[in-house]
Amino acid sequence: TLPVHLDDLHIDRIPFKTLCKIISCGTASCNSHVLNGFFFYAYLAEQLVYLHRRSDDIHIITGHKKQDEPLVMNFRALAELNGTLVFLMGVAAVADICQGLIRGGMDPETPAAILQKGTTAEQRRLVSDLAHLPARTLEEKIETPAIIVVGEVCRLAEEFAWQEKKELFGCRVVITRPRGRSSALTDRLRERGAQVIELPAICTRAIPENQPLEDAFLHLSGYQWLVFTSPAGVTVFMDALKAAKKDVRALAACKLAALGPGTARELEKYGLYPDLMPGTYDGEHLGRELAGKLSAGDRVLLPRAAKGNPEIAARITEVEGVILDDIAIYDTFYTASRLVDEKAEFENHPQTMAVFTSASTVKGFLATVGDTDVSRIRACCIGRQTAAEAQKAGMQVYTAEKATLDSLEELVCRVYKNK
Repeated sequence: TLPVHLDDLHIDRIPFKTLCKIISCGTASCNSHVLNGFFFYAYLAEQLVYLHRRSDDIHIITGHKKQDEPLVMNFRALAELNGTLVFLMGVAAVADICQGLIRGGMDPETPAAILQKGTTAEQRRLVSDLAHLPARTLEEKIETPAIIVVGEVCRLAEEFAWQEKKELFGCRVVITRPRGRSSALTDRLRERGAQVIELPAICTRAIPENQPLEDAFLHLSGYQWLVFTSPAGVTVFMDALKAAKKDVRALAACKLAALGPGTARELEKYGLYPDLMPGTYDGEHLGRELAGKLSAGDRVLLPRAAKGNPEIAARITEVEGVILDDIAIYDTFYTASRLVDEKAEFENHPQTMAVFTSASTVKGFLATVGDTDVSRIRACCIGRQTAAEAQKAGMQVYTAEKATLDSLEELVCRVYKNK
């Protein structure tokens, strides 16, 4: 267990974060519904209740009381305990708890703290003492969910508030990428302190019984170029290739083109590397640069979404004598969360930013939020076409310098800092 070394890390100015599951009580609380582990984890994350040199023990107490009934608790016994007291679900009873501990013999100047919505963008931390915490809680209008901590470790709140010191602390971001493709960006933003909510606006499904694709598989050696415009396109194509009992050797005669780094990374999973990737990651530039490499008689296979960017095909077919097989291999569907009300999310949290990685994610998002006033939404968009769709809807649009996740991540940071 490393918490006892946090003083050394702080003194040496070494950045750190903490994980509750590396200590036994943290593990127990995180896995126990009875102990309401979410709130306890929030305090562990803020270092208010860590096993520290100043605190030998942690005692977890339910602070909930029924309405219009007194709080029944052996405060004398609690006051005599060494270490840290953690009261769950006790906001409504904060005055009863503090006064009870004082009557039980605890020093009124004993440090005490309360944390509201710990580890979220709406986190609020209040540090005081037993005598003044109830009044301060009312003054600051602290609400549930929150947790109360009593003990000397509360003096360390400012020193060890690692989450609050991150550059995106307080930033609330909704990621609209398809499920399974948002984790990289989500992890990056969370590491920088943001509260990230994954609300996929679209999902993709391979088109079943795709005869045009099956026909293309019969003469893959006849294509000079195989063009991919999205990671989903790569995945669906390779799955279909496998289903046809073929492997990457069937692509030996083809040169590969990828729209951008994300598509290229998906190709790399299969040991494939693009021969062409445009300097600007959009359909128009891909089509234009590919057209410059084509000659009369060349055949190009373009497996992509059913509603694909028309600019790619237009640029390719401008080359006289080129044969283009533009085949739809997957459909894009709008989707809504069964757990989160997207409309309420933005109406209740107007400062929330939305991140869009394609025009279809914008359309899918708009389909789920109904008549919400989107003019207040700050939309961080990965490229020109995505930004145009968000602009058309009336959002406050910001566009990444490059159509990459790295650039999109930096855009979110820049927009949040200039809020």
